[in-house]
Amino acid sequence: MEQTKRESDSIDMLSKIYDVRQEELQSEDGMDRRILKSELNGIELEKIEETIKSLNEDIVVKEKVINDVQKLVEDYQLKIAYYSEKNYKIGFKDAFSLCRQCER
Repeated sequence: MEQTKRESDSIDMLSKIYDVRQEELQSEDGMDRRILKSELNGIELEKIEETIKSLNEDIVVKEKVINDVQKLVEDYQLKIAYYSEKNYKIGFKDAFSLCRQCER
């Protein structure tokens, strides 16, 4: 009975930590988008599709499509690097906090 209560308390603590982090992440999402917006190229897949659909034999247009695709890839790489670093730090912080709570 005692072990079941401890396991339940542990699960409750993890749920509480998860809920708090979930709320924090939602509030940070808008800020993250603003931070990234200034660094991104602003190219969207829809724009590239429109350009490709309008293609004829014009070399300049084809080069524009290639350039836009390269910028799109750069944007994705920036986003991935940004979120990877951020989530790594958050995960480490959460793990450290959980260890400290377990020691108590």
